[in-house]
Parts: sequence; C-alpha cells; structure tokens
Amino acid sequence: MIEMPTEKEVLEAEAVLRRYYESRRGDVSGWKPADGRQTTKGGVTSVFSVRFTGEELRTVQAAAERKEMPISTFVRKAALEAAEPPILD
Repeated sequence: MIEMPTEKEVLEAEAVLRRYYESRRGDVSGWKPADGRQTTKGGVTSVFSVRFTGEELRTVQAAAERKEMPISTFVRKAALEAAEPPILD
C-alpha cells in the first residue's frame, strides 16, 4: 500500500518549491520550448504566462477587440514592439 504524505510534509515540500521558483522569477536563461509546436515559419513556440488584475485584463481585452485580434496576439505584438529599439530618423 502507498503511504500518503502528511499535511506537514506536503506544506514543507510546497515551501521548498515556492522558494525555488521565487528565486528564479524572471530568469528565462534556462527556458527550452515546452511543447515543440512548430510555427508557420518553422520555429518552435513557447508559452509564457502573464498576470493581470481584472481591470487590467478588461482594458487589454477591449484594446485587442478594437484591433480585431485575439488577446494573445495583441499582447505579443505590444511586447515585441516595446522590445524593439526605436528607429531614428
């Protein structure tokens, strides 16, 4: 028979995991494509989570709807545009 962990053991394990992930927050150096999905350009995609408050999400959703695009496309385009160096005239 398999012995289930105690509540204390579960809480200790969760605390260890929380410290591990919090210490690596924002570190993308070790990322590898998770699902191996191929893009139309032959590259591999990765999924990234973003946290919004309810009000922030409604704002982003409304802006995406005005542009007639999915929220994920809107957020991806906005992030890439913000990451691009400005073009000097």
